[in-house]
Amino acid sequence: MSRLFHLLLCLAPLTLSGEPSSGTPRVAYFTDPEGNFDKLIEFLAGNESFERGSDGKYHLKAGAQFVFGGDAVDRDSGSIRIVRELLRLKQEGGERVTFIVGNRDVNKVRLVTQIAEGGVGADPAAKAKQLQEGFTKMNAARAFEHRRQELALLQGIEPATITDAAVAEHYLNDFGPQGEFTRFLEQGQVARRIGNTLFVHGGLSAESLGHVPGAPRVENVDAWIEQLNGWYRKEIGQWKSGARAAELAAYGGPAPGMKINPESVIYSKTADASNNPFLPDPAVIEKLVAAGIRRVVIGHTPLGQVPVVLRYGDNFEVVWGDNSYAPKGAGAPQITFEGNNLETTAIGADRVSFRIKLGEKTPIGKRLSDGSLVIAPTGDDFLTFKIGEKYAVKYETLTATEVQNRTPTDPLAPGSRPVCHGLGELAGPTKPD
Repeated sequence: MSRLFHLLLCLAPLTLSGEPSSGTPRVAYFTDPEGNFDKLIEFLAGNESFERGSDGKYHLKAGAQFVFGGDAVDRDSGSIRIVRELLRLKQEGGERVTFIVGNRDVNKVRLVTQIAEGGVGADPAAKAKQLQEGFTKMNAARAFEHRRQELALLQGIEPATITDAAVAEHYLNDFGPQGEFTRFLEQGQVARRIGNTLFVHGGLSAESLGHVPGAPRVENVDAWIEQLNGWYRKEIGQWKSGARAAELAAYGGPAPGMKINPESVIYSKTADASNNPFLPDPAVIEKLVAAGIRRVVIGHTPLGQVPVVLRYGDNFEVVWGDNSYAPKGAGAPQITFEGNNLETTAIGADRVSFRIKLGEKTPIGKRLSDGSLVIAPTGDDFLTFKIGEKYAVKYETLTATEVQNRTPTDPLAPGSRPVCHGLGELAGPTKPD
């Protein structure tokens, strides 16, 4: 990316005004509950785009949209209820509700295929063993027990009364052609554009933008989104009919010999060796901006309990919303987009809430000279964020003067320059699938 383009991006006014027009939808965003049903309910209860009905359930308000960012299941005992709640919202909201599929969603294609090809036949004990081993490899060693606990809760019985065979049978039915989880996958998309915002699960790299498995590279961004989602629907259709869907299984997991998959928007990420987020490759940003996309929203990479915004200039940003590794009780972050506006609230020991818009001059989203990010205002001060050794999240409150003193004078200087870390050896450990 040329320095001239960077200056134009920083200084040029946006085509859209900072305030949403009457035709701009309000989009609520939630991602990566990973089986934590309580977190989903906290989100629905706290987001202004939803209202509680006389039936006690939350319903999307007229005119609003909802994007679920992926990774519905596995790491807590609410996966069944999350999928059912999402399907209900989709049935009610239709096209106003979007499911972006995550690696923990599509990896079930690979898991079920492995069991089917494992030669265990109808032996329920062998199926249960293979499921447990498969979940352990996917960093969800307790997923089998979580399913047992949730089944017991739903049936009003003790978990000990539910056998391994019964858990395995429920899993395989759920992942089968008529299962609820399969219906969830059928409703999913790999990417969705709403106005100037692009939603994917894992991230964008120079390799993944324009890549559709088994097809020539697609240069037009909107055509790429359409073809990628068409390919996904084809793969899910094949899997539902009993075929292997090998391309989807490979796309949704790490590339051979790597911890990520640079060609996949589901399993790639831009981060350094400690998991600190970075912007995509400059050429990726330039191509997105040329297509009218000024914001990319992703999950997948857990970054504490406060949503993280990282900006290039004042007119392009990436937003990370995954707080799945936040401390228990941190709550569900509220993230809402409306045209150029972003509103977010993180609920925890310290409530952080702010509203910013593209084109606005603000320290939020800037990387400081020590590598930390300015992620939120706290009164007259600012909250900064950085991940250290062993992925420990460090928050620090700085005054406006301290932020200014730590801001690099050259926005393309090392430490602030957008660097693509979606490439194999440069990428830090990712959240396993």
